[in-house]
Amino acid sequence: LAHASVSAFRSQYDRVKAMWYDCDRAARLALLNPGKVYRAGRRLRFGVVQSAGVPFLVMRIPAGRSIVYPWPAIENWGDRTDAITFYGQLPGKAIWGRIPTYGGKLFENASQGTAGDFTSNGTVVAMDRGFDVFMLVHDEALAMDDGRPVSEFCDALTTLPQWADGMVLKADGKRVPYYLK
Repeated sequence: LAHASVSAFRSQYDRVKAMWYDCDRAARLALLNPGKVYRAGRRLRFGVVQSAGVPFLVMRIPAGRSIVYPWPAIENWGDRTDAITFYGQLPGKAIWGRIPTYGGKLFENASQGTAGDFTSNGTVVAMDRGFDVFMLVHDEALAMDDGRPVSEFCDALTTLPQWADGMVLKADGKRVPYYLK
């Protein structure tokens, strides 16, 4: 059943699957050619830079921020002879070591980083418009009820920053007497 679900997702969202492979390709090319920059899709860029003697795989996301992966390499990992790895905190542990990654995970990191940039921008716009935003929870913004239509708050949250020209962003909102997840 899980395999069928994965196959159905990949066939229905072929552009997402293509971005996974684009990210993987661009990251590998960057690792093989330090100093050059490679695109994944229209808005992501990968390169390798050195800082204080440490190499970093750098993924530039649409807002211009970078997500960095220290001491990157292409190496044997498990049954793979060409895994992309980097040095970081091991998942679920308090120690650091080599961590494998791949195009789908890199694209997930870019998506989450971009979502955070949208949330930050929308929150600032909402506050500039007089909303009392008091809490952010992942992809949710909470503001005190000031009687204005919820749609005005949603409009503020979805105001596109200049770097996001052409992207589609939507927010749903509702009034609630207490926080609901």
